[in-house]
Amino acid sequence: MTNCSQVPQVRIDFMNQVHCEELTLVENLNQLVQESLTLGEIHSEIDEKLQAWISHTAEHFERENKYMREYNFPAYIMHSGEHEQALRNMKLLQISWKKDKDLAKLNQYINQSWRPWFGQHISTMDTMTANFLSQFNI
Repeated sequence: MTNCSQVPQVRIDFMNQVHCEELTLVENLNQLVQESLTLGEIHSEIDEKLQAWISHTAEHFERENKYMREYNFPAYIMHSGEHEQALRNMKLLQISWKKDKDLAKLNQYINQSWRPWFGQHISTMDTMTANFLSQFNI
């Protein structure tokens, strides 16, 4: 999944929008990582793009968590637990990046860890949550 047309759609528009925004942030970061790997030097904007992605993701997850709590979503603990784990992994990646500036590790996380997780998370947790929340006027 590399563009918004490939993101699985759910029944809540704001969730689709935020997923597209997140993928766009990741694609911008990934482009810098790929350029850096090709050139053999680290692009100066990677730190900024990584932080923007993490900040956006934290806000994204908190918004979903808020609605799940507010409307008593039955699988809240499971879904929010996935959010916590994903955000924890991103923050650990950022700590590692700041320390080692390991492009291969950043590339591997984006393309082999995050991408499959993101698609799977939307197709399962977010779809189920959106189906539940769609019965309310959100």
